[in-house]
Amino acid sequence: MFSLMRAPSSDEYQINDCEHTCVFAQNTYFPDDQTLPIPMFYIVVKVEREYYPVGSTRSARNRFLDHESTREFQQPIHCFLSPSESKFAISNMLSSIKIPFDWESNLYWKDRRCGGAATLLNGVDDMVARVLEFAGRMIGSAAETGRKKLSMLVTIEKVMVVLSQDYESMVRAREEEEALESHRYMISRMLEHDPSYQLEDVMSLLRRHSSAFNREIELSLRSAAFNGSKPAAKSAVKALERFIYDGVSDDDESKLGCAVCMEEVVTGSLMIRMPCSHMFHQNCILKWLKKTHTCPICRFDLSKKRSN
Repeated sequence: MFSLMRAPSSDEYQINDCEHTCVFAQNTYFPDDQTLPIPMFYIVVKVEREYYPVGSTRSARNRFLDHESTREFQQPIHCFLSPSESKFAISNMLSSIKIPFDWESNLYWKDRRCGGAATLLNGVDDMVARVLEFAGRMIGSAAETGRKKLSMLVTIEKVMVVLSQDYESMVRAREEEEALESHRYMISRMLEHDPSYQLEDVMSLLRRHSSAFNREIELSLRSAAFNGSKPAAKSAVKALERFIYDGVSDDDESKLGCAVCMEEVVTGSLMIRMPCSHMFHQNCILKWLKKTHTCPICRFDLSKKRSN
């Protein structure tokens, strides 16, 4: 049978291989508002899905969060004084939230008054009853103090347990995506700050100064650099110079590389020379020009005639 085993820290749990959902409620203790015409209950429902490697201790250190959303609801407090009306109110809130994954199986209630002990629930109705019980205690306390504004956070926390290698792959993918977004922002700021910068200049700076910059990120940035740009005209592409590379480059001391695929150009490769004199693998630049009308290196505009 599935269980949550208590770990030494009050914020950690030993979890096994079974996915589950934990639900808990909190009084958020927002400031009171005596100007309200009637006492109101503000309820925020937070939905999360998180992953942990199998056999690990559940903690903030190894928590991989891939979904987080919140919805706020407002209800007059008198709606919670009737059992049928209060159940309808909470059930209606839950049904209006579009949760993009199954959360109703292996459902547990976490009672923070008991140190976060988890109790297996008998379905969603049982969970709704626990939420209403918590809300009832808040309403009883408010009646004694005369509060007119109550606020509660209900968290639905889906816990997924995956193999260690799958977990590590997810973490690496997240890190690469964050690095890509960071470099994309850096490029846009650099080009915005100094329009005379060419894309190749920016790439060169990133290679020298960013430890997270790698070939995959560079390829992604190049393909996205002109995202949304119009493709080159077919007539302009047809007029480009085509040739077979004979192994001789303008600089005999360096090897010729294709700035699109980042591969070395070998003798016998089919090539295309842009009007700006930059050369690329024929297949690479043809795919590039289907997305944009500019040179991948210097941003030469193929839609304009080359100046003498």
